[in-house]
Amino acid sequence: SVARMSAARRLLHTPKRVLVYGGAGALGRAVIEAFRSVNGWVCISADFKENTKAHASMKLDTESSWKENCLTLRRHLGTPLLQTIAAEGNSSTPFKSGSKSKANSQQGTITPATKDDDAIEERPLSLIVNAAGGWAGGNATEDSVFEACDQMWAMNVQSAVATSYLAANLLHEDGLLVLTGSV
Repeated sequence: SVARMSAARRLLHTPKRVLVYGGAGALGRAVIEAFRSVNGWVCISADFKENTKAHASMKLDTESSWKENCLTLRRHLGTPLLQTIAAEGNSSTPFKSGSKSKANSQQGTITPATKDDDAIEERPLSLIVNAAGGWAGGNATEDSVFEACDQMWAMNVQSAVATSYLAANLLHEDGLLVLTGSV
């Protein structure tokens, strides 16, 4: 159909940027390596650990809530960061939740933004892959079953909600959200 052809053309001419949430884990590293091997893809990792194979590795703040990390990640994924990646090739970008950011193209890092910085691209991502997740074992007869459940909730459900939120706010019209999980 005409609408499908139009969508395909837009996708072909859209910058190819993938955010891998959980990009420092085994699955996330494999996803980033696969996309790096294809010309034209810019790979961004978001995790509690750095992924040096990604074009940009955004290290989440362990002291912040998952909501704060998600909101901060959304603010950081604007044009200034992507321009830094294009200029420098790679960028390790740890950040504190609640701060605005502006890419510093001289150092390839994130620095605080000024009030006048509003050059955030509205929908900068083509693809978001949720590679975060995990499984925690246990026995329903043990008191530790509740901690294991909380851990699985945080690893699987919260990461799915976070990436869904990011997709709703940052994906191109024809973008794709991929949710993986271990529940």
